[in-house]
Amino acid sequence: MSVTRITGITSGIDTDMIIKKLMDSEQVKIDNLKASKQYAVWEQEAYRDTISKLDTFQLNNLDLTNTSTNITSPTFFASFSSDVSVNSTDVSYLTATGTSDITDFTHTVSSITQLATKDKYESASQGFNQILSGDLVTDFATNKPAIFKTSLTIDGTSKTISIDMSAIDNITDFTTALNSEIGTQFGSDFNSIASVSGNNIKFASPGNDLTLLSITGEEASMTWLGVSSGESTTSYSSKSLNDLFGIVDADLTTMTVNGTSLSSLGVSQTTTVSDLMDLVNGASLDAKMTYSPLDDKFNIESTSEGSSNDMTLSADFTSKLKFDTGVHTSGLNAKLNIDGVDVTKSSNTFTLDGVLYTLKDTYSGVDPIDISVSKDTDGLYTKIKNFVDAYNTLIKDLSDKYSEEKFSDYKPLTDDQKKDMTQEEIDKWEEKAKSGSLKGKSELSSILSKMRTAMYDTVTNAGISLYEIGITTSSNYQDEGKLVIDETKLKSNLENNYSKIVKLFTNSSDKAYLDSANATERYNESGLGYRLQDIIKDNIRITRDSNNLKGILVEKSGISDISPNATNIIGKQIIEYDSRITDLLALFQDKEDHYYEQFGKMEAALSEMQSQSSSLMSQMG
Repeated sequence: MSVTRITGITSGIDTDMIIKKLMDSEQVKIDNLKASKQYAVWEQEAYRDTISKLDTFQLNNLDLTNTSTNITSPTFFASFSSDVSVNSTDVSYLTATGTSDITDFTHTVSSITQLATKDKYESASQGFNQILSGDLVTDFATNKPAIFKTSLTIDGTSKTISIDMSAIDNITDFTTALNSEIGTQFGSDFNSIASVSGNNIKFASPGNDLTLLSITGEEASMTWLGVSSGESTTSYSSKSLNDLFGIVDADLTTMTVNGTSLSSLGVSQTTTVSDLMDLVNGASLDAKMTYSPLDDKFNIESTSEGSSNDMTLSADFTSKLKFDTGVHTSGLNAKLNIDGVDVTKSSNTFTLDGVLYTLKDTYSGVDPIDISVSKDTDGLYTKIKNFVDAYNTLIKDLSDKYSEEKFSDYKPLTDDQKKDMTQEEIDKWEEKAKSGSLKGKSELSSILSKMRTAMYDTVTNAGISLYEIGITTSSNYQDEGKLVIDETKLKSNLENNYSKIVKLFTNSSDKAYLDSANATERYNESGLGYRLQDIIKDNIRITRDSNNLKGILVEKSGISDISPNATNIIGKQIIEYDSRITDLLALFQDKEDHYYEQFGKMEAALSEMQSQSSSLMSQMG
C-alpha cells in the first residue's frame, strides 16, 4: 500500500532520518540474508568451475573419440617406426606398423603371391552417353527438310549445324555431312561425333556433354531427325528406371542385392539412376554401385575384399541393368608367406602378432622382405609426461581450492556500500570475499583421495605398478600428491616392459560402470586411465544412476546453462534465499509505511493544534 509521506512540515522533525534509523535493524536482516545468498552463489560457481576443470581433463586425456590423447586407449601407446626393406633397400610392396599388442619386432615376408580383391560386376554399355535419332532408313525421304538446321552444344559451346539436303538421300551420306559440318564448326577433333547405328544415327563424344536444340523456325529438322529439342547425353540422369529400362514396381521386388530387394530400399519405377545408386549405397548392403559416364557402364562391387565377401545379385537385377552381359570378377584373398608360414587373408590390411600389415603389391623376389618395427620411446615418453603434467595441474587446482584461505573480514558488499566504491574496488573486494568458497569441502577431499589412491592400487593382471615404471609421488608435502617422473627409469621400462605398461593404463573391465554390485571388481580390473575416468564420471555425469542421481558435483551445484537451480542442492538454497528476501522486503516496506503513516498523523495533529492556537490568539487580540 502506498502511503502519503508528510515529513516534518509542521514539527520541523527530520522524519526521514528518524525512520531510516528505526529501519536500520530491518535492513541488517535483509543484508545478512543477501550475504548468505551471495555466499551460496559463489559456492555454486566454484563447484561449477571444478566440474569444468574435471570435464576438460577428461576431454583432453580420457576421451574415447580421441585415441591419440586418450590414455585408456591402446592406440595412445602405439608409437612406432618401421623399416621395410630388401637387402637394406626400402621397398613399397607393403607397410608394417606396430600396435600396442606387438610381441615380436622383426619379421620376414618371403613372398606376396596374391593381393585381396573385391567381388566386382561391370555392366555392358548402357547407351546413356549418346543421343539416338529416329529411324532414318525406312523413311529417310519422308518430310526431309531442304535445309537441315539444329543447334549443337559441346561442353557448353553452342554452334549452328546447317546442311543442304538436296543431294543427300540416305543415312550414310547424311552422317558424313553431319560430321563434316560439325568438324567445320568445332574443329577436326570433333568430326566423328555422328555414326550410323542400325537404322539410327548415334551422337556421342566420350568425356563430353552433347545437347541438340531446335532453332526457332527450323523445328521441322529436329522432328524429321526424331530427337526431342533439348535431348542430351546427360538426359539419363533425370529419367526414371521405367524410362531407361522399362522397369516397373513389380520387378523391383525380385531385383535383390545380397538378399535385400530394391523395393524394400524405397526404389520405385519412377526412381532416377542417381537416386537408385544413393539408395543402394546408403543401405547396409556391403555393396557400392557407381556409373561411369566415360565408359557408359554401371559397376557394383563389394565393400570388403576377399572371397568370403562375394555379393549375391539376383538374376532380375543383373539382367535388367545389363550386368549379365558384362564382366564379373570374383573377390580374391591375399596370399603371402610370413616368417616361413603361408598365410591367407581376406583383406590386404590385417594384424598379426601386434603388427598391422597393409599389402600394396605382389612380390616374388629371391631375397625376403625384412620388417623391423621400433618403439618410439622418446615420443611415447613425451605423451605420458604430458598426461602426468595434466594430472598434476588438476590435482593442484583441486588442492588449491580445498585449502584456499578464507578472509572472514571480507563479507559480501551491500548495495549501499557499493554506491561509494569504484568497480575496480568492488572487484578486488569480492575476489577476497569469495576466496575459500570450497575450503575444506568433503567432495573435493574425496576426489583427491580417490584419484591418488587409484594411481597406486594394484591393477589386476597388469604385472607392474606406477612406481615400478618410474612414476612416484613427490616427497615434498607441499606438492600435495604431485606425480614425479624418473625419465631414465620410465624410458627403460618402455623398452623392456612395454606390454605391461599398456595394460597398467588401458586394462578394461567387463563389469559395467553403474553395476554397483561389482564395483570393487571393476575397480581392481580397470587400468589407471579407466579408474580416473570412473572417478570423474562419479562427480560430473549428467546421466542418472539406479538411485536416480546424477554426478555428486552436479547434484550439488548443477551445470551452468544446463541445470535449473531447482534441480540441485545449492540452487534450491538460492531459491529459498530469494523467497525469504522477497518476504523480508515486503515486511520492510509495510513497516516503513507504518512509521510514515504514524508520523503523518502526528504532523496532522500538530498542524491542527497550531491552527486552533492561532485562531484563539486572534480572538484574544
